[in-house]
Amino acid sequence: MANFDLNALQKEYDTRNIRVLLSRLLKAHPEFKQNTIVAYQVRDSGDTRLHVCVTRDEVRQIFLSPHCTDARTVRTADTDQKSDAA
Repeated sequence: MANFDLNALQKEYDTRNIRVLLSRLLKAHPEFKQNTIVAYQVRDSGDTRLHVCVTRDEVRQIFLSPHCTDARTVRTADTDQKSDAA
């Protein structure tokens, strides 16, 4: 899904605090609340990226990718879904 440069986001939202950054990102993109967000470092360039993952398979692919180092989940998906069962 979406892939962001962490340094650019830090400049855009004027913070280096990851919790504040995620809060502001989710406020700007509320659709990301249903997704897992992973931070990882690109092996070749050393850039740090944030990737918004739609599925668990996408998360797994990032952690297993030979192009990524130091991957970590920075936010898990909200699983609170309202049920219409009555």
